[in-house]
Amino acid sequence: NLKAADLRFEMAQLAQRAGQPGEALVVLEEGYAAGTLGTGAQAAEHGKLRDQLRRQAAADKADRTAAESAARRAADGTGLVDLGWSVLTSAGGEGAGAAAESGLALMEQGVAKGGLKRASELRLHLGIAQLAAGRKDAAKQTLGALAGQIGSDPLATLVRLWNLYAQAPAMLPPRP
Repeated sequence: NLKAADLRFEMAQLAQRAGQPGEALVVLEEGYAAGTLGTGAQAAEHGKLRDQLRRQAAADKADRTAAESAARRAADGTGLVDLGWSVLTSAGGEGAGAAAESGLALMEQGVAKGGLKRASELRLHLGIAQLAAGRKDAAKQTLGALAGQIGSDPLATLVRLWNLYAQAPAMLPPRP
């Protein structure tokens, strides 16, 4: 939904700083496809970031097996959830469905493993991922449980909003 090139470029930079080069690359490539990036006075800057993100995303993908192995050996499920979120958000283009399912499975395994650091945030990510994957009933359960126990957590408002969104009936007809 980002129409302005500067907002899309900034979002890609923020995703990169958050350690999500795959997600950043998806945002940037969408801007190139829409014709809002890669043109004008900042075209060189856009291209530089695009090249940088392509290298970082490729390195992430190459390191994914080792990262998954380390996350599975960890005492808690935080690494599995973070890795699953990374896989899910960088799933673009062909094979996106399989990658999204793989990422969602890692997230679910991480939450089931327990001992999460940033538990509210990671469970919120799981609920959002379930919604994105079309698993509305699972998302309702995840977000509803989280909303019921979040209390005065700084994420409380965000959790409640996502929970309301999950509970809402479909507003638009499905795409053909």
